[in-house]
This record gives sequence, C-alpha cells and structure tokens, in this order.
Amino acid sequence: MKTDLTKTLYPTGLPVVYAVQDYPRREDVECDLDSGEDIKVYRPGGDPVSVLENGMMLLVGPHYPERHTWQAVCQIKDQIVVEIKPDRPWIP
Repeated sequence: MKTDLTKTLYPTGLPVVYAVQDYPRREDVECDLDSGEDIKVYRPGGDPVSVLENGMMLLVGPHYPERHTWQAVCQIKDQIVVEIKPDRPWIP
C-alpha cells in the first residue's frame, strides 16, 4: 500500500509547493506579496516552470535540505501566489 506523504506530513491535505525564491520566514513572503511582487511557486522535486493547477496550496519554506520552519495556505493562480490565508490553529 502506497502512502501519500503530502497528507502524512501536512494534515491540510493540500498540494505542497515552494516559492522559487527561498524565503527564510513567512513574514518575508507576506511583505513581498503586500508590496506587489510576484511570488512564483513550483512543486518540490519539479521544474519551476511546470504547469500547476490553480487553487489552494500549502507553501512551505525554507527549501530542502533546511528544515521547514514555516508554512502558509495560499491561493495560487498561474503559478503565482495571489493571497495568503491567515494563520490557522490546526496547522502546526
């Protein structure tokens, strides 16, 4: 039986993505988004220019091999973060 590691590691069950720029803190992502910068995302182990579906995804950072110390539920459209949802208590 194959285990879906995304659902095992992240209880949200959302697809996991990284920002192309390696942000050390969630606050840095929010600051760039507020200032109007495009935050491009890609799937871990994938090509940064690969096509992603639009919708809610879990943005995590910093990049592997560093330990992930932050995460954010985001609305993604055309590989760009358009909104970061407020912190939720059910996300560790």
